[in-house]
Amino acid sequence: MSSGVAGAHLESVLETEICEHLAANGWLYSPTDAGYDKARAMFPDDIFTWLQETQPAELSGPRSSSRPCRPSSGRRRKTSCSTG
Repeated sequence: MSSGVAGAHLESVLETEICEHLAANGWLYSPTDAGYDKARAMFPDDIFTWLQETQPAELSGPRSSSRPCRPSSGRRRKTSCSTG
């Protein structure tokens, strides 16, 4: 059963529409997934930005070598979408 619209039932089409809607409403996303850490399934810079914004005293406290504090880009992504 075909709707006549090329790609109408592809997941990538839905994903692109969701990403475009989120971007149009102030959400940040990385179309290239630059900075995404697959092993941790997150954007580490976003975590440090969030910590800086919400818990600056705790973030500036003593750090062990196993928990280094990395500087943030200052912009926090709210979602990540990959269209490729």
